[in-house]
Amino acid sequence: MSANMPVHELEQYNESPRESKEFFLVDAEPVIKRMRCQVIRESVRACYRFLIPSFLTTQSRTTLNAIASLDGLRGYASFGVFQYHFTDTFCQMHNRGFGFDESNRYLIQLPFIHFLWTAPALVACFFVISGYVLSYKPLKQIRSHPGDPFLHTMSSAIFRRGIRLYLPTLFATFVAFLLVRLGMFNYSHWVFLQGEYLAAGEDTPPIMATFGEQFAHWRSDMNNMIYPFHLGGSASTPYDPHLWTIPTEFQGSMLLFIVTIGLWNVHTVARLGFVGAFILYCGYHGQNDILLFFGGMFLAEVDLILREGEGRVNRYRYLWLVLFTIGLYLAGMPSWDPQITPGYETIMWLIPNSYRWHTLGCIMLVWSVRNSDDVQIVFTNGFAQYLGKISYSLYIVHGNVRRTLTYTMMPTLLALTNGKESKLGFAITILVSIMFTYPLTFFLAHLFWRAVEIPSTKFAKWLEMKCSRSSSYCSLNSGAELTL
Repeated sequence: MSANMPVHELEQYNESPRESKEFFLVDAEPVIKRMRCQVIRESVRACYRFLIPSFLTTQSRTTLNAIASLDGLRGYASFGVFQYHFTDTFCQMHNRGFGFDESNRYLIQLPFIHFLWTAPALVACFFVISGYVLSYKPLKQIRSHPGDPFLHTMSSAIFRRGIRLYLPTLFATFVAFLLVRLGMFNYSHWVFLQGEYLAAGEDTPPIMATFGEQFAHWRSDMNNMIYPFHLGGSASTPYDPHLWTIPTEFQGSMLLFIVTIGLWNVHTVARLGFVGAFILYCGYHGQNDILLFFGGMFLAEVDLILREGEGRVNRYRYLWLVLFTIGLYLAGMPSWDPQITPGYETIMWLIPNSYRWHTLGCIMLVWSVRNSDDVQIVFTNGFAQYLGKISYSLYIVHGNVRRTLTYTMMPTLLALTNGKESKLGFAITILVSIMFTYPLTFFLAHLFWRAVEIPSTKFAKWLEMKCSRSSSYCSLNSGAELTL
C-alpha cells in the first residue's frame, strides 16, 4: 500500500472488506433459505414414500415381471392367514364348511370364498409358490445357457437365503422379547388364561423373573428355530408361534437347491422324471411340505417347456380356467369334518385326508394363476402386488398384534356390548376389533417391510458382493425372490 494514498481513499479501502462481506451475506440468505426448503421438501417426500402404500402412488407403477401374478397370490394367501387367526379369536365357524349343520350357513363358509379362511391351504400355497419361484430362474438358465450363470445364480441363492429368511424373524422376535419385559403381554396372558374371552388362541411368551433370564430364554429359542436339522418336525417359538413355517421354508429351499444342482446336467425328460418320482416319494412318507416345494419346481419346468412354443400357453385358455375353479374349490375344503360336509363327502371317501386335497388344490391354483390371462388381473393389480410385497412382513407381525391389542380389547368390548349374550353385541365386538386391529396390523406390516425386510434383503446382497470374488457376481443374480 502506498504511503502517499489520500485519507478518504484509505478509509474506503479499509471499509471495502466489511462491505464485501455484508454483500456476500445478504446474497447467501436466499440461497440458504432455498436449501432449507429443499431439505424439508425432500424429507417430507422421503417420509411420504416410506409411509404411504406403494399402490396408492403413481410413481410406484413398475413393469411386472413374468411371475408377478404369483406374488399377488402370495399376498392374498398371507392376508388370508391373518384373517384366519383373527377370526380364531371370536369363533370357530371358519373351520367348518357351509351346510355342515343348520348353524353353519355363513358367507365365509361357502366353497371358493372359504379358501381365504383355510389356513392349511394358504400355507401350502406359500410352499408351492416358493418352489416355483426359487427354481424358475435356475431352470431357465439350464435350458438356455447352462454353466457359469446357473452356478452363480445357485451360489447367490444359497448364500442369501438364510439371511433373507431369518434376519427379519430374529428382529421381530427380539421386539416381542422387549414387549414381554415392558409388560405388554401381561394382561393378554390373563385374558388367555380366563378361557371365556377367546374362542381359540395362542398363549403369550413366558415371563421370566429377570431380564437376563428372559434374554437367555429368547436366545435359546432362536437357536432352536434357526437350527437347520429339525427333520420330521417344526421349530416353533412362543415369541411368535406362526413362525414355525420359516425353518420349514429354509429346509425346503436348501433341498430344492441341492436337487436342482444335482440335476442341472441331465436331460429335461430325465429331470422331470426324477422330480416327479421324488414328489411321489415325499407323498408316500407324509412329507407334504417338501412335496409342495418340488410340486412348484415341477410346474416351473413344465411352464418353461410350454413357453418355448409360441402361443402354446394361450392355447389352453379354458384348461387354466377349469384348473383354477377346481383348485380354488379343493383348496377351500374345510379343515374340520369335511367327510360329512355337503360337497366334499364323495372326494373325502376317495382320499380321506383333507390336507392331501389342499395340496392338490394349491398346485392347481398356482399353475392356473401363473398361466391364465383371464384370472391374472385379480393378482396383478396394484393392491394385489402391494399385498405381495408386504406379505412376509404381514405374516410376521400379525400374530403379536393379535396377542396384544385384540386380546386386550376383548373383555372390555364384550362387557360394553353384552357380546356374550347378544348376537348384535357380539357382531359389534367383532366390527370394533376389525376397526382397530386391521389398520394397525397393515401399518406395522408396511413399516416392517420398509424398515426391516427391505434392508435385510439389501444387506444380504451387499454381504454377498463383499464376499464374492468378482464384482460382476451379484449382477448375474438380479431378480425377484419370494420367501414364504
